[in-house]
Amino acid sequence: MDPFYTPPEIAEMMVQQVRHLEITYIADFAAGDGGLLRAAVKQWPDARIFAADLDPSVVAKLRRRHPDWTIGQWIPFTRLPK
Repeated sequence: MDPFYTPPEIAEMMVQQVRHLEITYIADFAAGDGGLLRAAVKQWPDARIFAADLDPSVVAKLRRRHPDWTIGQWIPFTRLPK
């Protein structure tokens, strides 16, 4: 599977669509580089962040960059055929 990370301008636009909501928890189960979550944290700095990704190297990078987030590796129940 090829990685695709949400461009910052798209992440910001997505967050702005729901900016009026009171958010306590934010989760992204295909977090990639964390761009969407970083945009959300700007809007809701007190929210608890949960991130997961399939790629263990991406998970390691996220953990280094964001030690205050809860981050794990997502392991699917089944894998798609190649």
